[in-house]
Amino acid sequence: MSDQQELSERELEILKLVATGVSNKEIAQRLYISTNTVKVHLKNIFTKIGVVSRTEAAMYAVKVGLIPEVIPVKEDIENNHTNEAIVQTDINHSRNRWNWIVIIVLLISVSIGIGIYAYWQMNQTPTFAENNLNSPTPSPIPRWQEKASLLTPRKSMAVVAYENQIYAIGGETENGPSNAVEKYDLSTNTWSTLAPLPEPLTEISGAVIGGLVYIPGGKSLDGKIIKTLRVYDPHKDQWDELAPLPYNLCGYAIAAYEGKLYLFGGWDGKKA
Repeated sequence: MSDQQELSERELEILKLVATGVSNKEIAQRLYISTNTVKVHLKNIFTKIGVVSRTEAAMYAVKVGLIPEVIPVKEDIENNHTNEAIVQTDINHSRNRWNWIVIIVLLISVSIGIGIYAYWQMNQTPTFAENNLNSPTPSPIPRWQEKASLLTPRKSMAVVAYENQIYAIGGETENGPSNAVEKYDLSTNTWSTLAPLPEPLTEISGAVIGGLVYIPGGKSLDGKIIKTLRVYDPHKDQWDELAPLPYNLCGYAIAAYEGKLYLFGGWDGKKA
């Protein structure tokens, strides 16, 4: 047993653990050393006892009486991942089996629940039909409602909403452009007449900024396209005039955003 005597106490301890099938990582954890240190010890052990594998080392340990019998071990001289991979695979298989068992149980539970509900619904259906056999069909809720009509029938006018009021400004009547300004009160469903436009205009639009109604351009009574910017104050019920548009324009789209007016498209009398 001269070979055994050549092994240090630490090497004998590691050889016993190897023979019992313990991985390098587990050996390192038990002996409070690093995995690399375990590998170095194994290399020295294999050299001293003349073996090239963990299995041969385990057989040697049995031969010299370090352990009573051989426990099959996996080779991991270069690394200790083989045993861990096998153990992890077993764990994964076990988890997969449990996952499938849980899924099957859930499916069975859902199927039973659906069956119970269907049976209950079948038993309830006759009673439901009897109770509703002579029930009147509900009347559809009308999507549109008709409110009070404009005081002055017209088209192509500017319409703006401000403080729960609707303002109808200008537009075209049977006799041509109008300067009428009328306000609709939503709470009372009534129209009232306000201060008229300084001149009749049609094909106009409006927008509200800072409590004022802006009406740019439009088509006048004589059919001319203008660039005047009219401003109406609902609180004072009066009109004012600001800087005109860069060019004549009517029939445009208008929007107010962050204190500015934006005009889109329109007609200048020659081109759109």
